Amino acid sequence: MKIAWNFQDSDIRSLQKLCHRQMNNPFVKNQKKRTIERQYENIDKPLLWKKVIGCLLTTQQRSGPNSPIFNFMRRDNFTLSYDYCLSCGNVEEFVTKALEREPGI
Repeated sequence: MKIAWNFQDSDIRSLQKLCHRQMNNPFVKNQKKRTIERQYENIDKPLLWKKVIGCLLTTQQRSGPNSPIFNFMRRDNFTLSYDYCLSCGNVEEFVTKALEREPGI
């Protein structure tokens, strides 16, 4: 399947007007600061592993501030670290048992 994007000059002008109207919106300013102007850390396997674990857990239950998932993911000594899981043999079994021991998860 091929998708062709064709933009007319009027489309571009409309988008430019929208951006200009919203540039001082506090929500837009905050999102720009958080996503565009942010200095990103280097992505390596351990970081990506932790982010994937976080994504999987936060889709299963509430994860707001002070929730069990939030507290679990923020620990300095992260139970499910990439290196530890890599060395444990049966990762699925290890992760399952580790999560079963966590209160509220």
